[in-house]
Amino acid sequence: MAITNAGLLNSGIKQKGNDDTFGFNIVTNFPNQDRFFRDNKHVAGMFEPETNSIHLNPFNKFTDEQKSAVARIEGFRGFMSVNNIVPNFELTKKQKKSLKGTGEDFENEGGKFARQTIASRILVGDESALDVTPEQRKEVDRIVAQFKANNKGAGLLGD
Repeated sequence: MAITNAGLLNSGIKQKGNDDTFGFNIVTNFPNQDRFFRDNKHVAGMFEPETNSIHLNPFNKFTDEQKSAVARIEGFRGFMSVNNIVPNFELTKKQKKSLKGTGEDFENEGGKFARQTIASRILVGDESALDVTPEQRKEVDRIVAQFKANNKGAGLLGD
């Protein structure tokens, strides 16, 4: 499901947050990060806590569908970050190994970022979540339900 049209994603215009981005705006052109994104084209995007927005890398060649998935991943990460939510599940050995050396490995802040990363990947069905457990799926569903409960009447969720 595309969260916005190609024109907005490629123009640098902020896209108003919606359900798919957990209420956070999307920014595709942020001058302070241009050098980082240019040098790290493999980084599709990030949640920026200073501005509470999602920044998409304008230098990678992702399709609109992939950009939509990245925006949803980063929006979910942002929701968890802003609300101090750390998913309550264990990572599998494969998941830990895949995050080793990324700055989001299991040892960083007791695994907070690693669990948030895996939870976000599970949400969008990203295969890099690797061997997802039923416990992990249940926890992601619980966090999404928390978002929905907290945002009734906020102009999100179609209300």
